[in-house]
Amino acid sequence: MIVRDIKVGYQFQPVYGTSVPNGSGVVYWHNQYNKFFVIDQDGNRHEFYPDTPTIDLQPHYQKTLDWAYNKMMEEKNIEDLCKKHPCLSDAKQQFEVLKVLLKNENI
Repeated sequence: MIVRDIKVGYQFQPVYGTSVPNGSGVVYWHNQYNKFFVIDQDGNRHEFYPDTPTIDLQPHYQKTLDWAYNKMMEEKNIEDLCKKHPCLSDAKQQFEVLKVLLKNENI
């Protein structure tokens, strides 16, 4: 997964590029100080203010995560419906068998 920006308070601290922190960096939590830090490509350590960053992903990764979440919710809804309605469960099972047979036929 590629992290695009880390939002700290109301400003963004890019993890790449030429602004602070300089270039790519590694984000880590320092237990002794109870703070997030970034070590940039030059080995410099930068503190985050405040200590509650949020992470944004590049748009195509975010779309993929959104799709996966929606797909999981849809499958859960279908599973719940199948538990309530046995005839739907039977139809779903028959559909899955037919899908496998047709897929194997087209190989």
